[in-house]
Amino acid sequence: MKFFDCPSPYSQKEVFGQMVPEELQLLQLDTDDRKILFRPVVTDPSCPVRMAFVGLAAYCGNDYREAVQQPNFAAWCQKRYNQKLFTVMDRYMSRIHPVTQGPAAAYYTDFVKVVLPASHFKGERPVREAVDGSPRLMGLFTRLLGVELGNLARSGCRVIVCFGNAASTYVDRTLRERCKSQGRLVSDQIAWHAVGGQSVCIVHERHYAYYSKDVTERLLFALGNELAGRT
Repeated sequence: MKFFDCPSPYSQKEVFGQMVPEELQLLQLDTDDRKILFRPVVTDPSCPVRMAFVGLAAYCGNDYREAVQQPNFAAWCQKRYNQKLFTVMDRYMSRIHPVTQGPAAAYYTDFVKVVLPASHFKGERPVREAVDGSPRLMGLFTRLLGVELGNLARSGCRVIVCFGNAASTYVDRTLRERCKSQGRLVSDQIAWHAVGGQSVCIVHERHYAYYSKDVTERLLFALGNELAGRT
């Protein structure tokens, strides 16, 4: 599995242009050499997206000078991601393939639409504190994710997997506030939502760094039953 660049529903100007200086300082992005947009990626640009994965945020180390020149940060640094990410995505994609009955691609995005400096943001807690403490940032990121989820649903994506508690919390908030969907719970980790006029299954998975084969297999079994019931 490999990440490729794909069209983004938001632009550099749309994201950074709506941040005030205090918000840029809060995210440690108040210099031009650190303003890197997080663009979504797909696993196969030639295939329709049938499953999407949502993380919390991407981080850059000491190579901002090189990173800021890249057209797509996630595609550029994919070998530096915890490789469990691709293990989990592979397992989900292999389970959904029989349901789609044709070629399918996976889509990956983050809730935070900018790349954060790893030196200041380590783990979920500081990211959540920054976003939760800024209503404007929360509103910006939920609005952009809401557009993204709507586009995915209208284009045929029927499953959205959230990696970790923070991503799950923010996706749920986006669904309620931007997509106006309260959802129908199947279990604590699976729910159906109306998104973009379509029914989409939302799965709350562990963060891929804490991948558990048993936990994922249980979720995949339940997801398979849900998808089979909709075909």
